[in-house]
Parts: sequence; C-alpha cells; structure tokens
Amino acid sequence: MKADPYSISQFFDFLTGELLIDESHCECPAGRYRCSHILAETCMIYIAQLKSDWSLEDIVQFLPEAIKSLQALPISISYIYKILEPNERKLTAALKRAGTALAREHPGYAAEEDDDDESDEEVERQAREEVDNPDDGNFDVCAKVRLIIQESEARAESSGSEHRASPKYSSSHIRAYNSDRVHSVLSGPRKIEKAERHHRLAYLLKSKKVGSNLLGQFVLDPGVQATRETELAHVNSAWLDEGTMAREVASVLESESESESESESESESESGTAADAAAATAAAGGN
Repeated sequence: MKADPYSISQFFDFLTGELLIDESHCECPAGRYRCSHILAETCMIYIAQLKSDWSLEDIVQFLPEAIKSLQALPISISYIYKILEPNERKLTAALKRAGTALAREHPGYAAEEDDDDESDEEVERQAREEVDNPDDGNFDVCAKVRLIIQESEARAESSGSEHRASPKYSSSHIRAYNSDRVHSVLSGPRKIEKAERHHRLAYLLKSKKVGSNLLGQFVLDPGVQATRETELAHVNSAWLDEGTMAREVASVLESESESESESESESESESGTAADAAAATAAAGGN
C-alpha cells in the first residue's frame, strides 16, 4: 500500500445518478484523465449498493490481496495446475450449469453456453478476435463486477469458508501449500528423489556455487541434513559420495559454460556476417 493514498472526488447527477466523469478527479498524476482509482472507487460503491447485506468484513474478505504481497511468495507450478486451476474450472462449469438451468426456468434470462470442451486454440482465437475487433469500445464494468461476486460467493461456499466470498488467490492458501510441500512426509522413490535434490543443493551452497536462499537455509539445517543423509544411506545413494557429487556438478557447470560460449560465438558470427553484408552493400553503392 502506498504511504500517501490519493484523494478522490466523484460527482453524480442528482436526478439520474449518472457519474459525472468530467467533473470527478483524483490526486494521482492521471487523475484528470479518468484514472483507475476513480474506476475502482466506482466499483466499490456499486458493490456496497449491490450487496447491502454484506458487512465491512465481508467486503474486505471479498477484495483481492495486494498483488505485491502475492508476487513476494514462491508459487509452485503444481499449486497452479493441480490445485487452483482444476478447482476454478469446476467452479466455472457449475456456475454455467446453474445459469443454463435458470434460463430454462425463466425465459429471457441470459446464460452463456458451456464452452469447457473448446480447445485452447479456439479460446485463444476468440480472445484475439475480441481484442482486434471490439464491438463498440465499451466495457460493461458492472456486469464484470457481478460475475466476480458470483464466482467469489460460489468459491467461498464450495470451500466451506466462514466468509461470504473468497478471492481466487490467497497468500494464506499459498503459504499452507508451500509448507505442506516442504514438510510433508513422502514415501518411496519420491522421498529419495527429494532428499537427493536437497543434498545436491546443500553441496552447491557449501561450495558457494549458488547464492543463499530460503530453501538453502532449510537444507543446511543440521537436523534436516542428518535425517536426509540417513535416508540416502539407507538406499545407498551415489550422491552421498563427495567424489560423485563433485564430478556431476563439474560436468553440469562445464556443459552450461560450453552452451554460453556457443551462444556468444553464434552472436559474434551473426554480427560479423551482418558487418560483412553492410560493407559489401556500401561498396556496391560506392561503385
């Protein structure tokens, strides 16, 4: 959150309730030209009108968390594709089925067709068409707010939340998932694979081949290290041998160095070819 929040002044027509955008303004640098702060405040007013039975706490829980708070967290790919996205797809499908049922019961009710079976290419094509060929340049903000509220309420209900609405992304959920991933008890090959990965990272940290990080603090913990070495010794893992570790790490680093050298050589070769072509063109022009 900014240390100095902007002050916003909005004016509405007394008779029609229409927002007088030209008279409204914000203290931000773009405040004279319809900034996002004015739009956000307008949405908040609409939410308060639409959900008059919500308490202040309900509204606070509905609002998304600050993006910088989420960006500061390590987010696992498995969390996105195994937890978050499947749940969101189920939620979207359930809302569409409910909308279709309402449309059958109440003629005139608009409900989108379920397009979950559409391919990714088709969805992308439709999205590009919407960007390249906008209908009239207008965007129904209120309709979007209503949809977000509907999804948030359904999300809270399906997750058993004590709040009336839940945002899509939650730092508490991400932290809980990360903690479970780090401290969960694995078994079989996955357990050994994790131990070997952590053992290699510990070696790289000790030999100062990589910089310190939060996971590094965990794998270098004496208790964690002792448990890990016991697990690897139980399966006679080759990674416990310092010689094997050193050779494998040296091989990887050497391979990466060669790849970088090849890339640099290719860049120099392309630059030289371009320079030769330019010289030849200049010479031909001179003749």
